[in-house]
Amino acid sequence: MNIMRMNLKTYFTLAAATILAAGCAVEEDTASNRDEQTYLDAWLYVHYPDADYSGNGIYILEDTPGEGDVLGTSGYAFVTYTITDLEGNISATSDENTAKRLGGSFYNKSYYYGANVWPIASQYKGVMDMLSTMQVGGERTALVPRWLITYRYFDTPEEYIENITDGSHTIYNIKVWDRTDDITQWELDSLKSFSNLYLGGIDATSDGFYYKQLTAPKTEVDLHKDTTLYINYTGRLLNGQVFDTTIEDTAKVHNIYRASNTYSPVSITMSDEMESITMGNDASSIITGFAQTLWQMTGPMEKGVGMFYSNLGYGSSGSGSTIPAYAPLIFEIELVENPED
Repeated sequence: MNIMRMNLKTYFTLAAATILAAGCAVEEDTASNRDEQTYLDAWLYVHYPDADYSGNGIYILEDTPGEGDVLGTSGYAFVTYTITDLEGNISATSDENTAKRLGGSFYNKSYYYGANVWPIASQYKGVMDMLSTMQVGGERTALVPRWLITYRYFDTPEEYIENITDGSHTIYNIKVWDRTDDITQWELDSLKSFSNLYLGGIDATSDGFYYKQLTAPKTEVDLHKDTTLYINYTGRLLNGQVFDTTIEDTAKVHNIYRASNTYSPVSITMSDEMESITMGNDASSIITGFAQTLWQMTGPMEKGVGMFYSNLGYGSSGSGSTIPAYAPLIFEIELVENPED
């Protein structure tokens, strides 16, 4: 428990309401962190008088322990989260029910909702403090002061207050679904399980990559040269969620249809080097796993599915609101005729 805060309670018994009423007038760019600490103590006294002081200065507001492993300070956590300010305004969430309730820009049927992979050691210092003592299956809500919204490391809580002034006070609600020490192995295991369940147990053709031919080509030809092909494709996550397609009906069925999009086969310019394959009239580059799927195909009208880990996709960053970090991907590709013929 925060000894300083407990001492301050004696003085805040009559003053807390007055301080909080003036809270909106606190200017974070001019007030010292010591003043902000006093304000936080008053806010906590009114709203969460039993909050636990932890780590380098976070306040645990609510806590439901899990029954699994403790996360620690390394490895990867699979979490859903909601982030708010002290007034209860939500700025971000990965929880679908919360997003639906909020509506507006928070909810879109095409967005990914669910567990996100967070490298524990790469989080803000306050969030890392929050995660490190959580267990798999647990849920925690904690207030992270603005001086702990930083990646810098100091030895004592006082040094954070004295050295970090950016950011804003933030409340995180986090539920932990799983953890792993090796995210690459987790992805490889997930791909193998998917192959066993849905692809007939085929083996990887190379590290983290699978290809299965669904429809044989009319004739086999050498596609590994400068030539133009036309394809239809559909991209999915392992949970089946479609994030991209050239097929209008597929887009409508999976709630990603946009009237402004053109749904038709897209051109692919092949090359004698896989890394040089491009898409469309503007010769856009493509992710390695998509190119590798095309590289496996042998002739016109062939249809196949490529599946690969995030090292061949969007890696640790993901892509927008539809592809999370460390997400294995599946692409179903069909070589088709030139739509203009």
